[in-house]
Amino acid sequence: MGKIRHTKMYQPFSPEEILCIYLKRVLDRKFHIRYPNRNEYMHSLFDIVNALHNMNDFVIVRFDFKDFFNSVSSEYVFKKYIINSSMERYQSELLEEFVKSTKYAYAGLNTSNIICEIIAKHFDQLLKLRFKDSGLMFYRRYIDDGILIFNKRVSETFCLDSINETIHEIC
Repeated sequence: MGKIRHTKMYQPFSPEEILCIYLKRVLDRKFHIRYPNRNEYMHSLFDIVNALHNMNDFVIVRFDFKDFFNSVSSEYVFKKYIINSSMERYQSELLEEFVKSTKYAYAGLNTSNIICEIIAKHFDQLLKLRFKDSGLMFYRRYIDDGILIFNKRVSETFCLDSINETIHEIC
């Protein structure tokens, strides 16, 4: 479909791949990230959509982060969200060296999902807070795609500006 997706992968069973798997497990245990479940999200979305025909006013907004994985700086996430966690010193130092060498959360690396979800969790919290007085009744993000449903009219400009302000606030 004309999309080019850049990925980075290590050779199976290489020291780099084993390190990557280890660091992902360390981060999973430390941050207790709940990874998005597409089926669960779709069912909850369809439940809301079925109720919309009874409403006088509503707005549905869909957004997609362009080149999501390759735009998330693993170094930045480490410095802002991970370094102050209570990881063991050797784990923190190992992860710091790893993110310095990889730079970004490239699609294909085992650590990419967790690194992206750590910063995306903060994005989700701030975005919901930003829209709390705007009639937000549904919000879900699945990796780099999001959907917002409001129970009143909100402008496209307001939504896009709020999403962009949230991005800049966490970055």
